[in-house]
Amino acid sequence: MKPVTWFNIPSDDLDRAARFYKSVFGWQLLPISREEDERLDYQMVQTAESDEANNPTQPAIINGCIVRREILPHPTVLITVEDLDEAVQRVVAAGGKKVSEKIVLSSAGGVLQFAEDTEGNVIELWEDNI
Repeated sequence: MKPVTWFNIPSDDLDRAARFYKSVFGWQLLPISREEDERLDYQMVQTAESDEANNPTQPAIINGCIVRREILPHPTVLITVEDLDEAVQRVVAAGGKKVSEKIVLSSAGGVLQFAEDTEGNVIELWEDNI
């Protein structure tokens, strides 16, 4: 099984959305993560006590981030996979679609790729340490 390890919430204004989630749910805001392509910048949020790698210390809890809507128009879940190419091939073989090319997020130490399931939902596939 491959776990859901992250969530993404799209926004038109990272700061405004971050303030909203902090005030409503008490989420901790981390400094905005900057990428070479500023459209890929994101506001990481912690939903629970987390370790130095931003992983929750309690089981069955995930953290996430607020992203720019122009990059991701709908909320998504992130699923960690061992081999991104293989995972995308399996999505397509099962009737889904590849939605994007690979996107390197150097600040997070990995590569992501968007895919669509058979119901039209966008999912984010993630491979660490690329």
